[in-house]
Amino acid sequence: MATPGRMIDIVRNAQSVTLEDIEILILDEADRLLDMGFKDEVEELVDLCPRQRQTMLFSATMSRTIESLVTKALVDPVQLKADPMFDVASTLSQQFVRVRQSKDVLQYREAILLALCRRSFKSKAIIFFREKKQAHRIAILFGFCGLKAAELHGNLTQLQRLESLEKFREQQADYLLCTDVASRGIDIIGVETVLNFDMPKDLTVYVHRVGRTARAGKTGLACSIVGDKDRKMMRDITKHAHSKVQARTVSPSVIDQHVEMIEEQQKKIDDVLDQEAQEKVLRKAELEIQVAQNKIEFQGEIHSRPKRTWFQTEAQKREIKEKSNTYYKESSESRVEQRDVEENKEQKKKLIGGQRKQRKEMEANEKKLQNQKLAKKLSRKGALQLSGQKKRRRNNDRETIRRKPSSTTNEFGGPKNFKSKARYKRK
Repeated sequence: MATPGRMIDIVRNAQSVTLEDIEILILDEADRLLDMGFKDEVEELVDLCPRQRQTMLFSATMSRTIESLVTKALVDPVQLKADPMFDVASTLSQQFVRVRQSKDVLQYREAILLALCRRSFKSKAIIFFREKKQAHRIAILFGFCGLKAAELHGNLTQLQRLESLEKFREQQADYLLCTDVASRGIDIIGVETVLNFDMPKDLTVYVHRVGRTARAGKTGLACSIVGDKDRKMMRDITKHAHSKVQARTVSPSVIDQHVEMIEEQQKKIDDVLDQEAQEKVLRKAELEIQVAQNKIEFQGEIHSRPKRTWFQTEAQKREIKEKSNTYYKESSESRVEQRDVEENKEQKKKLIGGQRKQRKEMEANEKKLQNQKLAKKLSRKGALQLSGQKKRRRNNDRETIRRKPSSTTNEFGGPKNFKSKARYKRK
C-alpha cells in the first residue's frame, strides 16, 4: 500500500523490491490521482506491473479524465455502480444556512459556525474548510470557547495527523477541523454530522465531504453555510438530493452574541498566531543547522551512496511542472470567470425582473387611472342623461297639464267668463 511516486522510487532504487509477482493492482480514488497531476506516475506504475493481472479502479465520482487510464490499464473492463453519479446517501439529511451578501464576512460565518457547534452539534462532527489557516484559527477559537477539537490538514506532519484522527476516534475531541485532505479515504465510525464552513469548488468534492457520514446504511446530517456565490452549487446539490433539502436559520440575536464572543477572544487568537509564527522560524533555523551538521558528519557515507534514479529526466519534470501550473492557473481563472459570468447573469435577471415588475406596475397604474377617468366620464354622462330625461319628463308633464280639458275653461282654453276669442287672445 503506497502512493504512486513512492512505489516507483522504491522499485527503482531499492534492490530487493519488484512488482513482477503482482496479481491484483488497485488504484483507489483513481480520478483524484489524475486530477492532482499523477498521470505519468500512475501510467509508469501500470507499466511496471505484469500484464497478466487484475486491475481495479475505485472512486465515488468517476470523471472523464479517467478514460485514458481505462484504455491503458484495463482489458474488456466491466463498470459496477453502487449509486448513480454524484448521488449522496439516501439516509443523508442536508441542511443549509444562508448568509446574505451584505453579511457574508469571515467573522459572521465564524459566529454562525460557533453558534451551531455550541447549541446543536455538540459531538462527533467533522468541519471542512477551504484553507488550512482558517481551520487552524477555528481550532484556536474553539479552544478558548471550551470546545474540544483536533486538526487535520497539510500543515501537519504525518504523525500529527494520525494523532488527530486517533483523538477523534477515541472521542477525546468532539470536532475534527480539516481541509479536503480528509474528504476522501477516511472511514471513521460514528460520525453524525458534517459541517461545511466554505462550500467546495465543485460537486464532486461536496459528495466526498458529506460521504464521511451516513455510511453503510446509517443516518447522517450535512449542514453547510452558503452565500450568494454558491447558488449554482445549491442547484446541483438539490438536483441530486434524495430527500428535500432543508433551510436552517440561526437567530440574529444569537449570531450577534457569538460575534461579540469572538471579538472578545480576538486579541488572544492573534497572540497565539504570532507566537506560533516565531516558533516556526526557530524550528526552520534549527532544522537547517541539523542538516548542515549531518552533511559534515556523514559526508563520506553520503557521497558513497549510489545516485537515485527516476523514470523522467529533469527537463521532463520541469516541463510537466510548468504544464500542470499552467493547467491549474487556467482552470482556476476559468472557474473565476465562470463564477463572474454566473453572477452577472443573476444580476441581469434581477435587473430585468425588476424592470418588468416596474413596467407591469406602471401599466397597472395607467390602466387604473384610465378606468377611473372612464368611470367618471360615464357617471357624468349618465347624470347628464338623467337630468335631460327629468327635464323632458317635467316639460311633458307641464304640456299635459296645460292641454288637459277642465270644467273651468272654455273651448279656447281660457276661463268661461271670457266670452270673446279675440279678447282672450289679447288677454
